[in-house]
Amino acid sequence: MNPTAVDPGIVVISGGSAANNLVGVFRDLVGDGRCPLSYVIPISDNGGSSSELIRVLGGPGIGDLRSRLVRLIPESDPQDQAIIEEEDEAPSPTTITSPNPTRSALKRFFNHRLPACPDAARLEWLDIVESRHPLWTNIPSPKKELIRSFLNHVNFEIVKRARPPSSVFSFQSASVGNLFLTGARLFTGSFETT
Repeated sequence: MNPTAVDPGIVVISGGSAANNLVGVFRDLVGDGRCPLSYVIPISDNGGSSSELIRVLGGPGIGDLRSRLVRLIPESDPQDQAIIEEEDEAPSPTTITSPNPTRSALKRFFNHRLPACPDAARLEWLDIVESRHPLWTNIPSPKKELIRSFLNHVNFEIVKRARPPSSVFSFQSASVGNLFLTGARLFTGSFETT
């Protein structure tokens, strides 16, 4: 074996949601981990939710990154696999993975967008921050409280920087995942640490 040889791998360079539908294909290609998979995602997103966060709180556009991170959350846990042997066929067991309710809830939570109506969006945001929203279903308390701490932090920063009526944050169609990542960035003081 050549000690200077580099194992082949796959590097996906993509922004926005262009490669989101291919995440499963890439995951299947690397399968057992012998082929490394890396994503290079630009943080130049300036779409609706990101642009409002940038306008009020500064920082990078994190919508593309959030989209990919959420897409990379596996639907099921390999420990939750069940092996079922087909009765009518030769002994080739089928592995079935059941969806993990916590992971599904986290995906739904971080992909959620607030309503397009500004007043409805603000009220829904408050329900989320106050832990009254149905999105919290199936998210265990320790995870919920960690997530809420970052949401409360971003909410505090939004309120602190508001200068009504001329400069207020619009929650209209805001991404809850983008708000979470922004809160984590503001709390840690670094996007890389987030």
